[in-house]
Amino acid sequence: MRWLLVPLLAMALGCGDDGGVPADGAPSGDAAAVGITPPAAPLAPDFGTCPEGWGQATAAGEAVPCEPWPEGREAACPVGEAHFVGTSACAPVGGSCPSGDFSEALPTDRALIYVLAGATGGDGTLSRPYGSLAEFAFGALASGTVIALGRGTYAGEPRLARGVSLWGACAAETALASTVPGARDGVVTVLDPGSEVRDLRIEESPRLGLALRGGAGVQLEGVLITGALGMALLVEDGAVLTARRLVVRDTRPRVVERDFGRGLAMVPGAAADVSEAVFEGNHEYGVYAPGADTTLLLRDVAVVGTRARTSDGTNGNGLLVTLGAAATVERSAFVENTDVGVLALEPATHAVLTDVVIRDTGSREADGLYGSGIGALRGAAVDATRALIERNRGSAVLAAEGAARVGLTDAVVRDTNGQVLGLLGGDGLRLQFDSSAEVARVRFERSRAAGVVAAGGGAMLALSDVVVSDTRADEATGGYGRGLNAQMGASLSLSRGVVEQSLELGLYAGSEGTTVVLEDVVVCDTASQETDGRWGRGLNVGSGASLSGRRLLLERNHELSVFADGAGTTVSLSEVVIRDTGVNACASTSCPGNGGGMGLGAFEGAAITADHFEVARAAVCGVYLATGGAMDLSEGLVSECVVGACVQVSGYDFERLTGGGTVLYADNETNLDSTTLPVPEPSAPIPE
Repeated sequence: MRWLLVPLLAMALGCGDDGGVPADGAPSGDAAAVGITPPAAPLAPDFGTCPEGWGQATAAGEAVPCEPWPEGREAACPVGEAHFVGTSACAPVGGSCPSGDFSEALPTDRALIYVLAGATGGDGTLSRPYGSLAEFAFGALASGTVIALGRGTYAGEPRLARGVSLWGACAAETALASTVPGARDGVVTVLDPGSEVRDLRIEESPRLGLALRGGAGVQLEGVLITGALGMALLVEDGAVLTARRLVVRDTRPRVVERDFGRGLAMVPGAAADVSEAVFEGNHEYGVYAPGADTTLLLRDVAVVGTRARTSDGTNGNGLLVTLGAAATVERSAFVENTDVGVLALEPATHAVLTDVVIRDTGSREADGLYGSGIGALRGAAVDATRALIERNRGSAVLAAEGAARVGLTDAVVRDTNGQVLGLLGGDGLRLQFDSSAEVARVRFERSRAAGVVAAGGGAMLALSDVVVSDTRADEATGGYGRGLNAQMGASLSLSRGVVEQSLELGLYAGSEGTTVVLEDVVVCDTASQETDGRWGRGLNVGSGASLSGRRLLLERNHELSVFADGAGTTVSLSEVVIRDTGVNACASTSCPGNGGGMGLGAFEGAAITADHFEVARAAVCGVYLATGGAMDLSEGLVSECVVGACVQVSGYDFERLTGGGTVLYADNETNLDSTTLPVPEPSAPIPE
C-alpha cells in the first residue's frame, strides 16, 4: 500500500503572487471562456421487431432483448414432440399422427412400398403391406421410390440410393432401430442425392443415427434421433443435408474411446441447412462444422445441454466452427452448453449470428475453466447482431490469439459470473493480445471483475454507443469491479458511452503502450472496492499508459475522478466536467485521513493536460500534484472544493495551473494549499 506522506514543502504562497493561483476567495480567469459541450448520449441497442413467435418485454420505456421461449427456456415434451424456438409450447416433431396406420401426406406421383410392423404375407401394397424391412431388396427399388412405414418399430439398417426415401406415420409412433454395431454407418445410410426421410424416429442403436456418404443428399422432415452412438448425424465431404423439424437428443460417446457423442457432425466439404431443430443432451459438440469448404446454416435452432467429452472432460460446445468453415446462425438459442456456447477456431473461420440467445454456459468438467457464451480464437471471426448473452462464465465474449476478431452489434451482455475454477473472471468482453473487436449499441450489465477487458499488445477494441453498468466484484477475491480495463499495450476507444456503478475503478489503463481514446463519455457513481473500502476512481491511468478524452462527464466518483501515475503516463482532456468527487468508503473506518476526494491527480512523473474543463465540489482538492506529477490547465473552472489546488511539488510553476489567467478558481474554501496529504496508491492490472 503506497499511501506515503509527502514532506511539507517550503513554498512561498503569498497572496496575489505574480503568476500564481489567486488568494483565497479571489476569482481569476474568465468563466465564460470555459465553453464545455456536454457528452452526446449513447444509442440504445436496437432489437427491432422480434422474430415471429419470440417475445419482447419493455422496461422503463426501453426495449429489452427478444426471448425465444415464453418461460425463458424450452419446456419438457413427451416422445415425438419438441418445444421449438419461437413457439409457445410442445408440438409434434413432424406431422400429426394419422388416424390410420400410414401418413395421410404420402405423395401420389411416386412409386410406394408399404411396410407395417407385424404384417404377414404382404406384397408391399397398401392392402397387403410388408411386415418388415427384410422382406424386400432395397437395391431393387426403382429410383425415387418412397417406402411408407406404418406405426411400429422396424429393425434394420436401410441404405438409401437413387433417391429412395423413407416416410413414417409420425415421429411418435414410427421408429427405426438396429442391433448391429457400425463405426461410420448409420441406422439409415444415404448413398446418393435426392433421398428424403420423414416423420419417424431413430432409436438408440450401437451405430450412428443417420450417415450421408460423400456426394449424397437428403431432406429430413419431422425426424427425431435419440441415443445414437458416436454421432447422430454424419455429413461427409460433398454431402448435403437439408433438415426441418429435426430433433437430436442424447447422443452417446463411443464405448471404448469414450469420445464423440456429437449431435450433427460435418466433415470438410460438407453442407448443411437446418431449420426448426433442437439438439439436446449430446456430448462434445452439439453441432460441429470443420473445413474451408464447409458451409452451415442454422435457422430457428436450439442447442441445449451439450455435455463434455467423456474421455477428458473438455469441450461440450453448443456449436464449434473451425478450420476455415463458414456458419450462419439466425433466430437461434444456445443454452446450458459447456466450455463455450458458440466457438470459432482457426484462420478464415467465420460465424455470423443474428437474433441469438446464448445463456448459462458452464465451465469445463475437466478443470472448471471457461464457460464463455461466444469465443473467437486462433484467428477466427465471429459477428453477432441482436444478441442476448447472459449468465455465462469466465468471459461472456472472448477473442484471443492469432488476430481473432469479434463484432458485436445491438446486444445485451449481462450477469456473467466467474469460471468454476477459483471463481475467476466474469467479464462481459475480453480481448487478448493481437485480437480485435468492434462493438456498437451494446449494454454490459452486472459483469464480474470487469465489464470489458482489452489486454496485450495488438489487442484493439473499438466501442461506440456502449453502456457498462453495475460491474460487480470478482467472486474469488471480492476485489475489482471495473467498468473498462485496458492493459499490457492494448488499444481501446469509446465514443458515446456510459460507465456507471462500477466498483474500484470506472476505467483502468495501465502499462507502456496502452492507449485509450474517449469521446462523449460519462463515468459516474464508481464506488469503493468492497474488500477494503479503497478507491472508487473514475479514470485510473498509470505505468506509462496514455489516455485522451473529449466531452467527458465524471461525477460522483470517489477518491479521485482522474488518477495519473508513473513516468510516461499522459492524460489529455478537453471539454471535461468533473463533479462531486467524494472520499472513499474506508475514510470513516480503516483509512481515516487517506480517503482522497480529488478531482484531478498527477503523481510519480505522470502528466495531465486539460482545457475547457470544470472541477466542482471535490471533497478535498480540485486538482492535486505530488511526487513529480505535472499538470497543465487552461480555459477552466475549479470551484466549490475545500482546496482548489493541492500542490506538493517543490518549485512548481503555478502559471501551468492558471493557464495564463484562463483558469478560474472560485468559491473554494482555500484556493491553494501545500499541506501534507497522502499520495494515493496505484492500482494493479486485472489478472490474466
